[in-house]
Amino acid sequence: MINSDLLSDISNIDDQYNVVNLQDSKGEADGNSGILALSARIAHFGTDRQGTVAFARFVFANNRCVRISDEYIADLGERQDAFDAIVVCGNDHNRLRRFLRFYRPTLLRKIKIAVMPRSTPKERTALLNAGFDDVFDEKFDPMEVKLRIAAIYRRVHIYNTRRAVAALISPADKRRFFRDEPTAREAYLFNMMMAQPGQSVPIHRLRAPPSNKYEQVSIKSLQVYLTGLRKKLSPALHLRNDGSAGYSLHMVANADMPRQPRAQDAEA
Repeated sequence: MINSDLLSDISNIDDQYNVVNLQDSKGEADGNSGILALSARIAHFGTDRQGTVAFARFVFANNRCVRISDEYIADLGERQDAFDAIVVCGNDHNRLRRFLRFYRPTLLRKIKIAVMPRSTPKERTALLNAGFDDVFDEKFDPMEVKLRIAAIYRRVHIYNTRRAVAALISPADKRRFFRDEPTAREAYLFNMMMAQPGQSVPIHRLRAPPSNKYEQVSIKSLQVYLTGLRKKLSPALHLRNDGSAGYSLHMVANADMPRQPRAQDAEA
C-alpha cells in the first residue's frame, strides 16, 4: 500500500536538477529570482542590526523569519516538511553552534546555513564542524551563495531520496520484485500500481507529482520513467500498457524467482 506521508516527502533526483533555476528565459542571471523552489526558516538572535537577516531573505525569497530566544528556542513550526532549509543568523559563532546542537535531531534532513556579519576562517571552520552545510557573511556575492546552496540542495535530496525509497519498498519486496535499485520516481510509480495489482492506473494519476512542490511530469517523461521501471522489474512482474486506460502491474505465474535464503542455510 502507498503511504501518503512518505510519498509527500519523495524528491525525484532527475527533477531536482531543474528545480533551482538561477537564469531567466534570456539566459541571463536574475538576482531577484533566487532559489524559488526552496522554503527557508530564517532564525536570528536579537534584532539583527547587522543586516544578516536581510541578506538571508534576499537569497531565499520564500522564507519565514523567527527569533531565537535566550534559551535557544525558536518557533520552526510543527510540520518539518514545511521548509527545506534553516538559516541561522547572528554575530557570535558559538551561539550559532549551540542552537544547531539543540535542534540537530529535527534538522537532520534540512539544509543548514549559517550567516554572520563578518567571519574568520577559524569561525567558519568551527561552524562547519558543528554540522552546518555552509557558512556565509555579508561580503559574499549573493549569486555565489545561491549557486553553492543549489549544489548542497542536490546532495541533500539524493540522500533523502535514497531514504524515501528504502522506506517505500521493503527489502523483501525489493529482492522479490526488482533486478536493480529503483529511483524515487520509479518506486512511486511501482507503489501506485501495486496498490491495485492487475488494474489499470490512469495516466493522469501516474503523471501526478509525489507532492505539491513539483509539477506533473509530461507524457514523454512518464514513458521514460516507466521504461526504466520495466527494465528493473524481476520476472515475477509484468508492466502492461493498457492504452488509454493507463498502465497496470501483473503477477507472472511460475516466474523464475530469486532464491530466498532458507533457515538451514543461515544455520550452516
